Amino acid sequence: MLADMKSHIPSTLQSDLIALSVIRLLIDELLLQVDAQATLIGEMENLLNMEKTLVAEKEERVTRSLLELPVWGSPRDLVAALANGGDDDNSD
Repeated sequence: MLADMKSHIPSTLQSDLIALSVIRLLIDELLLQVDAQATLIGEMENLLNMEKTLVAEKEERVTRSLLELPVWGSPRDLVAALANGGDDDNSD
């Protein structure tokens, strides 16, 4: 029985070493995937920041154009301005 255990130990040790090698390879592969994903996330974050900047600039232009619209003191002034093609701007 002791002889059987001695002959079994080296094969168990060999199996354990193979398993450890496989585990190390898997860990290395997972670390490479994590690095690639981190890079991709960083690139996506940059793209989203650029898009956010573009949206903010467009929103600013639209807001500015709305604020620059003429304001009339009364509905009659508005009707008169529309009748004149918008030349009569009575801004207050």
